[in-house]
Amino acid sequence: MIYKVKIVEKVEDPVEKVRAIIEMDYPKDIEEFKIKPEGSKVIVKLPDRCKYDNDWERVKLFIASNILNYSGFSELEFIEYYMKPKKKSEESEKPKQEDSKKEETSSN
Repeated sequence: MIYKVKIVEKVEDPVEKVRAIIEMDYPKDIEEFKIKPEGSKVIVKLPDRCKYDNDWERVKLFIASNILNYSGFSELEFIEYYMKPKKKSEESEKPKQEDSKKEETSSN
């Protein structure tokens, strides 16, 4: 096999290297990955999709290895964020309480 390759860009910035490594092996919603450098460590906040995607689980260790080997960072932290969903009744009660307080203050 013979390949012709054209280099279109050389990535120099460490954060952009992290983004490029992720995009190379997991090209889904790359804009939703939040990448934050902190000295020699890089923190990558994962989008919600990663929690449920078997593809992410399959490539995560490979991506982590490549980030540590090629980006210039010596530590990597992946963050998954979970939040307890609000109940509909809690959401609908809040405005009612605020409205009643407004009525009390306006009548005084």
